Amino acid sequence: MYDSNYEGSQRHSRSSNRSHSSGKKCRCKSTSRIYPVLLGILAVLIIVAILLVVKGCSASSGSLEGRWDLDGATVYEFNPGGKGNLILTTMTFEFNYTVDGNNVSIDFVDERASDAKYEFVIDNDLLMLTGGPADSHGQHILKRDK
Repeated sequence: MYDSNYEGSQRHSRSSNRSHSSGKKCRCKSTSRIYPVLLGILAVLIIVAILLVVKGCSASSGSLEGRWDLDGATVYEFNPGGKGNLILTTMTFEFNYTVDGNNVSIDFVDERASDAKYEFVIDNDLLMLTGGPADSHGQHILKRDK
């Protein structure tokens, strides 16, 4: 005799077993797929963090190249290649400069101007120089001349 309920219950039992056993396999596969994705995301985050730290450090020292106004009458001009000018209202003094980290050494061509060594920090359009000629140390804040 044919029992349709028996066959239906067998089919349901087999399909539920399949989904249960394949469900376990899916969990293992999904877990094994998650780890490489998480490691990839973690690697990207570490790289981004390193780049931000490096960029942050370099931004604090920035590039001296350009014109920096001290007081409207005194301008320091740092050109590429370590050459520059101190521009005053009545005269200009040429100089050579070298940068070592956050330190700049200025060697004037004309001996009437005193050579100087400064520690510098650039914050956006402001240049803070600390130090100066051997006979007069101080702190000076210059604004980028655009």
